[in-house]
Amino acid sequence: DLWHRGFPELANLVMNRYLDEADDEDGFILLPFFMAVRAAVRAHVTATQIEEGSADSGGLIAEARSYFELARTLLQARPPRLIAIGGLSGSGKTAVAEALAAHVGAPPGARIVESDRIRKAMHGVPAETKLPDRAYRPDVSDRV
Repeated sequence: DLWHRGFPELANLVMNRYLDEADDEDGFILLPFFMAVRAAVRAHVTATQIEEGSADSGGLIAEARSYFELARTLLQARPPRLIAIGGLSGSGKTAVAEALAAHVGAPPGARIVESDRIRKAMHGVPAETKLPDRAYRPDVSDRV
């Protein structure tokens, strides 16, 4: 729904945060398919409102078409991509990744993999927690 309403960045953010918390990415590749099914269901429900004699049939027809178009777009094959962003701590790598992610690959966009989130997950702490310096030793970084 966020994608359809013109908020691809928010759709990507929700997807990335869900995957960060769920710790299960096996179904990630199927997400565009499930989004297409959702869009098709929305189109069907909207078309049903037209059949029931809604006063705004012109607007509903346009909305149903836009849902079907979204479903079609979601099912288009796209080549895989890997984009690596590097830089010093605090240089804005995450901000750049979040700005680009919604526009890379199939909706809802790219999966953002942050070494700091991986490192904190390895230590069993929330993403907002500051880790001690020993968590950034070369041997720990090799495992990340």
